[in-house]
Amino acid sequence: MEKGLARPTLRTLKVLADHLGVLPLDLLTFPEDDERQRLVDRIRTMSSAEIKKLLKALADQDQR
Repeated sequence: MEKGLARPTLRTLKVLADHLGVLPLDLLTFPEDDERQRLVDRIRTMSSAEIKKLLKALADQDQR
């Protein structure tokens, strides 16, 4: 896979992620590619409380 010689299925990615103790999203995020993926990468280090606060702020912004 690392050399691009294989294309893993979603099931394979899920199994790999489970064994590594991460979410499948963590295997598919490339923060250097764009802002959205940088945001996903940044959220990984946030606590649940910080994520809830961020989601609330986004919801409040949507209501304006």
